[in-house]
Amino acid sequence: MRGKVLLMMAGAVLAMTAWARVGETPDETEVRYGTPLDSHPGLYSNTMVRTYSRAGILVEATFFMSNSGKSIVGEITYSLPYPTGQSNELTKVVLLKLLDANAAGQRWDMQANRPDTQEYSRPGATATVAPDLLTITLDEYAAFAAAEKTRLIAEQLDRIESHIRDF
Repeated sequence: MRGKVLLMMAGAVLAMTAWARVGETPDETEVRYGTPLDSHPGLYSNTMVRTYSRAGILVEATFFMSNSGKSIVGEITYSLPYPTGQSNELTKVVLLKLLDANAAGQRWDMQANRPDTQEYSRPGATATVAPDLLTITLDEYAAFAAAEKTRLIAEQLDRIESHIRDF
């Protein structure tokens, strides 16, 4: 079984141009992957999370409405089939190839190198590489998510204050 997974991952390395990338639309993502395995509303308003599978790798894409008015992938996570602590060098090669596929013509610069994670940035995006997954986030999505968190907290505080007034 492990040999089969390695073979699928090796094939995936050779076909990296076919992987979805941050900034792509839902239609572009579906052309690459077909129908999602799962689709549900995201944590924040007007977001959609879709999960795909390709070559044994799970891909979770979070779509949001960008400043340009298009729904695009704001954050994408690639999960490889190895449990944490059991990954190998091929896993790291696949993750770094996926990182390169999301470079958008830019160079990724390492920002932090910890025992279990590495953090990278390029103009417009950040990335975290862990033993069996890679998460890439557009800066625009990170700003949107931060504003949404602030809005949700304010709404929650308003609800709490209205309940306290009733006492």
